[in-house]
Amino acid sequence: MRAANELHAKWPDPRNRPPLWGVPFSVKDSIDIADIPTTVGCPALTRTPSQSAPVYQSCIDAGGLFIGKTNMEQLATGMTGCRSTYGTLHSTYSKSHIVGGSSSGSAVAVSEGLVSFSLGSDTAGSIRVPALFNGIMGFKPTKGTISARGIAPACLHQ
Repeated sequence: MRAANELHAKWPDPRNRPPLWGVPFSVKDSIDIADIPTTVGCPALTRTPSQSAPVYQSCIDAGGLFIGKTNMEQLATGMTGCRSTYGTLHSTYSKSHIVGGSSSGSAVAVSEGLVSFSLGSDTAGSIRVPALFNGIMGFKPTKGTISARGIAPACLHQ
């Protein structure tokens, strides 16, 4: 609620509000947000960054309303979405179906209507697979169009 009230204070004139003003969003737990732990689904690797990833900051600068971080497949290395120290997610359609991909928490948050969009990462289908399995659209931008700084990679590649 504090963050929502701050949006009103920062942009009091409805005619001058940015494009994402007040739109709720979540963030996969492999994306850095200053002063909030990033776990990549693995408690042993938890760290608290001092800077936010540019992709997150761009959403905030555009007026987005950050709701929270989402659960993910540990180390962003699986395609089921079921391997997490913080609990197993399931498809929003059925508890007996997998959620798919490492951006599983992001897909569930959007599919359940908790947020309007969620930031994730996609090395080999980590956004697109859980989106498909949960009836929503997943988008993987062309490499280099959005900065990957502040996002823990599933693998390092050139």
